[in-house]
Amino acid sequence: ELFTEGNLPLLANKPLLRRLDFNGAVRWADYGGSGTIWSYKAGLDAQMAAGLRLRGTYSRDVRAANLGERFDRTGGTANITDYGLSGNPAYPITIVQGGNPNVQPEKADTFTIGAVYRPEWLAGLDLSIDWLSVSLEGSIESFTAQQIINACYQQGNADQCAFIERNTTDNRIFIVNQTVQNVSEAKISGIDVEIGYARRVELLGGGETLGARVFATYLGENSTTSSTGVKTDRAGETGNYQTTTSVGLPEWKLTAHLNYVRGPFSAFVQARFIDSGMLDATYNKNGVWDVADNSV
Repeated sequence: ELFTEGNLPLLANKPLLRRLDFNGAVRWADYGGSGTIWSYKAGLDAQMAAGLRLRGTYSRDVRAANLGERFDRTGGTANITDYGLSGNPAYPITIVQGGNPNVQPEKADTFTIGAVYRPEWLAGLDLSIDWLSVSLEGSIESFTAQQIINACYQQGNADQCAFIERNTTDNRIFIVNQTVQNVSEAKISGIDVEIGYARRVELLGGGETLGARVFATYLGENSTTSSTGVKTDRAGETGNYQTTTSVGLPEWKLTAHLNYVRGPFSAFVQARFIDSGMLDATYNKNGVWDVADNSV
């Protein structure tokens, strides 16, 4: 592996522009089992007048599967709802999950644009906003047995149907292979916003600081697309037990806290907001009515 990174100053001390820098990086790596991979990044960072900073980057990011994603294999059981049989029966099945030695490195094109504002006219205030867009080719994914079944029979995704085997006697599902796999495409986009303010106060004798900060994230897209063109966007999927995160993928998440400090004493109060959404992005699709109410 070889890596180099550099920063090049372009402009300085111009009207409305205090500093403009270019930064870039290149990495070459040769992975056993995956071959040679190049990744690189280029960005601009502009420090404007009056406390405004602008920044933007483009990068080609590459990730090869780790040892667990390539070689770990375990078996087990799962309870599923079979949308391939009349009446959609629910029953237990055998699953095989884990590594796939044939999984290929994923490649992503990442764009970010952001701004930070710390006004000179109001000390202690800072605001930032960042937009992110990531498009992955050959994204390394691992789906649950139910997600594979839903994609196959509700969305017509032939890629996922290949991981399902049925008994020849009763046509029930015998096994679902939950192996790590490359999907054709995956996309993520969103916006992060942060607002903070801190100042000295005199509420209980002086020497005190009161601060407030709000973090908000908007998820515009979190989708995968199969080689047959079937797209599943899970942005707005809130509280789904099938996801790997505790709160799913809500469109909006927000955390706010208020902090008070006086000498060795500090106290804070914090609040979290998770947006409403849907239970599963694949439910009630293609004329198949899975649940009466898909909202959370």
